[in-house]
Amino acid sequence: MKVDKSDLKIVDSRKIGLVIKVVEEEYLQDALSGNLFFGSLDIYRGAENDKGDKVIGDMNEGQLISRFKASKAIIKLVNRRKNDGMIIEIPMDMQKENVIQRFKMNTDINIGICSFTYLSLDDFKEYYHENKRTYFELRQSAIDDIDKLVKAKEKFTGHKCKIIIFKNEFWDFLHKSSDLDFDFVEYYDSKNPEEVIKFENNKKPIYFYKSNNYKSQREFRVAKELSKKCKGEIVNFESKDDIGIQVTLSDLKKYVLIAEGLVKLD
Repeated sequence: MKVDKSDLKIVDSRKIGLVIKVVEEEYLQDALSGNLFFGSLDIYRGAENDKGDKVIGDMNEGQLISRFKASKAIIKLVNRRKNDGMIIEIPMDMQKENVIQRFKMNTDINIGICSFTYLSLDDFKEYYHENKRTYFELRQSAIDDIDKLVKAKEKFTGHKCKIIIFKNEFWDFLHKSSDLDFDFVEYYDSKNPEEVIKFENNKKPIYFYKSNNYKSQREFRVAKELSKKCKGEIVNFESKDDIGIQVTLSDLKKYVLIAEGLVKLD
């Protein structure tokens, strides 16, 4: 079947999917009911500093980090009126040639975040077609990454953890709320200075960027401004019914994403 591509709206496959969250068992019912904890960025920086955690904590939360190698730095002092200047070369110890540059957010703003995992269409694979329907099942690589996240959080907290899938009520509240900001976390290569500088100039807040070391988390993040020195706050996602359901890894393997009227274009 031939379709005029100019008549079709292009949708990013990353924006088609479902949101899940790994929570400690003791907070399971709270999360299902819509009472979600927003921890300050300091909490996640502290988790890395205190325990050396590589999954839950991140000492660079709220910062863009650029790492590059250099044998020397050159500073040019320019006299704009005379259009001349002086160059100063700063030699660097070849054993310490790794340079780290940090771009920080406004430190006067205390941001609290609630993190989720977003399983997008890219995490699913086609396995069956029937009439105008295409069926997708979750890739094993996505299942494996969720399993690692659950085990990492259990090790970090010392408590059994459960998985929640969020329903439409979750999205309804987000779109109605005026004090919540939400977006996909964008992962970047900290060894590419040009990429980091480009992100610094974007309007997207810095706390929606993380090093690609955390890419397997597939993080979708909701943020809100907290009062100064506040370490965290519980936000109630108001709903008549639960905003999520509990699932297991085995359940996730059985979940099917169905696209109706899907047409492949050459």
